[in-house]
Amino acid sequence: MDSVEVVSNESVQHGEYPLAVNREKSLSIQSLISQAISNQLPVETMERLLAMAEKLEAKYAKEAFDSAMAMFQAECPTIVKTKAIYTNAGVLAYKYAPIESIVAQVKSLLSTHKFSYAIQTETEEARVTATCIAKHEQGHSESSSFTVPLGTKTALMSNTQQVAAALTFAKRYAFCNAFGILTGDEDTDSKVVESIALITPEQIERLRELLAQTDYDEPYMLKACNIQAIEEMTAAQAASIIAKLEIRLNRS
Repeated sequence: MDSVEVVSNESVQHGEYPLAVNREKSLSIQSLISQAISNQLPVETMERLLAMAEKLEAKYAKEAFDSAMAMFQAECPTIVKTKAIYTNAGVLAYKYAPIESIVAQVKSLLSTHKFSYAIQTETEEARVTATCIAKHEQGHSESSSFTVPLGTKTALMSNTQQVAAALTFAKRYAFCNAFGILTGDEDTDSKVVESIALITPEQIERLRELLAQTDYDEPYMLKACNIQAIEEMTAAQAASIIAKLEIRLNRS
């Protein structure tokens, strides 16, 4: 199952934009082709000219993309992580920026530097993939993909909820990777928040086994932890839940 989400940019004046040089080069190529047509050159010659023109257009578009991306990244601020995750004891574990928050913080800069993007998603049996295609107005585009395994489905969890949780995680990373966006902790108290280890691959595997064996409600677990996907859980949270589920399994 594939889907595509497209977001277009808006034209914004940005002073003497350096990409005007590439536009002049493009006009020069078109002028050369026009002269060739006027002089009624042989078809073979015309074909070679058109092939050369296509290569040059692609080259100029790539140069414009790279130049605009460099300026975007130079001006892009470190993204503020607005979503707080707390442990069962009510202690702040870590923060992250949801995809909608990231887009809101960089939308104007993307428009200024003539970027648009599209997010394509692909759902397979056990995983989902999000691909963010970053496109510049000159025509060049580059893509970044991120794949996330699906969480264990319980009797109380719909297929839509299972896929949505994984897609949200994948979209965020695909988008940030495509534009080289960095995120950082919000520090309102001028104190450094001590980093806390996230769930390990071994804990993810064991937790999913227990969820399947105990038929535990995964959506309820994610809501209780204030997260959208298992991969966002801390190692301490995972250890606590795994211990409780193992006790529950042994009693059944």
